[in-house]
This record gives sequence, C-alpha cells and structure tokens, in this order.
Amino acid sequence: MNINEKFIEEITKGNIHNAKLIMQDKKLDPACLDNLAIKLAARDGHYELIKLLLKDERVNPAHLTNIAIKLANKHKFYNIVCLLWNDKRVKNSLENDDKNLYNKLIAKDNIERF
Repeated sequence: MNINEKFIEEITKGNIHNAKLIMQDKKLDPACLDNLAIKLAARDGHYELIKLLLKDERVNPAHLTNIAIKLANKHKFYNIVCLLWNDKRVKNSLENDDKNLYNKLIAKDNIERF
C-alpha cells in the first residue's frame, strides 16, 4: 500500500491523528485520486479532517463541481457546510454549481451580519 492509499484509508476511518502523521510525509499528495480525501471527510462528517485538509493548498474543496459541500449538505453536516462555505474557492464557484445551495448560504450570511 502506497502513502496515498494509506492516507485515504485513515481518512475513511476518520483517524485525525494518523492522517496528521501521514501528512508530514513529503511523498503524500493529499489531493490524490481527484481530491478523494476531502470528499470522503465531508460525506462522513469528519469536521477536524476537513479543517486539516483545507490547510493544504493542494486540496481543492471545490473540485468536481463542489461535491464536498454538496455531500456535507446532503448528509446534514451543516458545520462542515459552513466550514467549506468560508473557503473562497467554494464561495467563488458554488453559484455556478448549485444555485439553490448557494442562495441558502448567501441568505444565511446576510442574516448573520445583522
């Protein structure tokens, strides 16, 4: 098993400790397999893993038409939806990918400002 496969395995388990250890390895590509790690973490509700992944510039949370935020929303992980929404890559592209979800989040932002 290579380092990327081991990383995906730990993401699937929701193991933040081992994921952090593996991320120290320079051979790791945390965006491997079409950004699979962030998609799995969003789908499974692993908030701390999402935070960890967003710190690495190679990970694209808006990949595949913002599938990560859509999965988090579908599975009602609203804390992850909010976390991803605060990433400019998601915010700048979601309007084109999911107009309904985009409008809900814009409305939420406007309400919270007052």
